[in-house]
Amino acid sequence: MVAGRPLILGHSHLGLVSYEDYLRLADSLRRGRLEGRLPDLLLTLEHPPVVTLGSDTSDAVRELRGDPTRLPPPGVPLYRVDRGGRATYHGPGQLMVYPVVDLRAAGLDPVDLADRLVEAVRAALGDPPPGFRWTADRGLWLERDPAAGRPGWSPPGDARRKLASVGLAVRGGVTSHGLACNLYPEPGAGFGLVNPCGDPGTKVTDLETATGRRVDRRGLAGRVAFALAGLLGRTCVPVAPEDVLGVRPPWLVTRAAAGAGPDGGLPLTVCDAADCPNRGPCRARGRATYLLLGPSCTRACAFCRVPGGSRPLAPDPGEPGRVAAAVAAAVTAAAGERPHIVLTSVTRDDLPDGGARHFAATVAAIRRRVPRVEIEVLLPDFRGKPEALDVVIGARPDIIGHNLETVPRLYPLVRPGARYHESLGLLERAARAGFPVRSGLLLGLGEDTVEVLDVVQTLARAGCRLLWLGQYLRPTPEHHPVARYARPSEFDLLAGRARGLGFESVAAGPLVRSSCT
Repeated sequence: MVAGRPLILGHSHLGLVSYEDYLRLADSLRRGRLEGRLPDLLLTLEHPPVVTLGSDTSDAVRELRGDPTRLPPPGVPLYRVDRGGRATYHGPGQLMVYPVVDLRAAGLDPVDLADRLVEAVRAALGDPPPGFRWTADRGLWLERDPAAGRPGWSPPGDARRKLASVGLAVRGGVTSHGLACNLYPEPGAGFGLVNPCGDPGTKVTDLETATGRRVDRRGLAGRVAFALAGLLGRTCVPVAPEDVLGVRPPWLVTRAAAGAGPDGGLPLTVCDAADCPNRGPCRARGRATYLLLGPSCTRACAFCRVPGGSRPLAPDPGEPGRVAAAVAAAVTAAAGERPHIVLTSVTRDDLPDGGARHFAATVAAIRRRVPRVEIEVLLPDFRGKPEALDVVIGARPDIIGHNLETVPRLYPLVRPGARYHESLGLLERAARAGFPVRSGLLLGLGEDTVEVLDVVQTLARAGCRLLWLGQYLRPTPEHHPVARYARPSEFDLLAGRARGLGFESVAAGPLVRSSCT
């Protein structure tokens, strides 16, 4: 992870995954974690019926029940794997909890992590059934509480049953495999295929049998991930299954255009600096967004590809004139409707005015060179300084934009250098000055739809009348994971709600970006 960003534990719930597919995925994720392309992850999933033999298995016949000449059992594959532990059955009714954690970076050994896995499950389950208690012993057990005086299971002596088994594998310091928690009664032969822990006397149970309640698998998975993140000193963030599996939904496939852009040879456009997915379509339309004040940002937002965290160069006094010349060249080559250009910049917290005078100078230079062009400025937050915004207002651009980017809850995680209310205040001040104001959000950073609608309503009350909503796409493996991929229908729904709130222009879709609206 980039310095200055919170440490995270990504959680992805993958649903039903065959054991063979999991083994391939685990190897790929282990390499990705070793190479620094992935954060620590927690996978939760379930398997079709399968029996695995851990590294502590010395006698498979002793640990598998049934006819020793028919191993593996008919219809149930058997795998020898490098995790700790003995014979284990996995199948429907279990929640698999698989950490992909760099132990050295986390300052843990395998036993520490195994213990925290068990503790996370115990915390997620909450209180045991009346008269019983949870105990940890190479897994999680449900046993009769002697102090409660409540009868146990039948037969009377059977007072301790195993609910969850744990066994980790470690290669190169990165873990795979993990914990299996029994949620529902197994509909088939299931646990009758193995002697748990290699002991014919060990009994197992499941959460539904023990509590009499059906547990929500996905909800429990989320609670386990949250608890484990806390035990590891991390922030839990959701990760889209597509991101873990290395695929993207078909509606996100686009093709980048090659060749020179419409910027008259000016090297700095946000289209390239931020690796915008719309470079191809925009260049085909003769559009680009000009990036002022250099390529280096003083912040390091977790979603943005523009290099951050370094000390940038002093503002170049010749840049406004070069941008104006590039705009003139692009406008000359274009035909038809009134040309529209966008000016934006990196965040420059090192400058007393945040770069406001440089914006104003660039707007003035373009006005002198190309009077008929429509100029939109996409501003940083200027640290909430109203006097800086007033400098830009004095230059009279046609549209003032500033992106909230995400919901307030996620600011400490993905915009740690920004403050939601400062950003909102900038938009309110620009709207009060009579300017058309644009803002927008990226979906897929970990928000939910209710939070998005709340921000859209807040923007409407602030006087914002131009809105964009797009899909967050992780620019590099070091950046914040994609939490989910919103379907086009969700963007359509949100756009309809926004128009109902009075927004005059709404651009909403997976590939929509503020610089392309």
